[in-house]
Amino acid sequence: MDNMTRRVLRPRVVLTTGTAPYPFMRWAMEIVGPLPPSQKKIYLLIVTDYFTKWVEAKAYKLITEDDMTKFIWMYIICRYGMLYEIITDNGSNLTSTRVEGFCNKWRIKLYKSIPW
Repeated sequence: MDNMTRRVLRPRVVLTTGTAPYPFMRWAMEIVGPLPPSQKKIYLLIVTDYFTKWVEAKAYKLITEDDMTKFIWMYIICRYGMLYEIITDNGSNLTSTRVEGFCNKWRIKLYKSIPW
């Protein structure tokens, strides 16, 4: 490879790993979909723990703000205890005022990732 190719393959910033100091403290939240239309439920809400890489997921026909808060309550807080932070992309369902209000009420930090 020539020098030009080597420069392109290098990252522009120093990469760091995203680890958590203890299990079930930091979670990543993502919505996947739409899936093929032959499915009745075409969206997946997926939450992954940074420390253990444990995944919680649920399929939905349509994901609303209410579904987001119920999912965090039932599948994260009730099962694993209070979490410290959630990291999401900038999706409208994930960063809505209702979800932010729920996180503020329970003192959960909601971080929005920045696409590079």
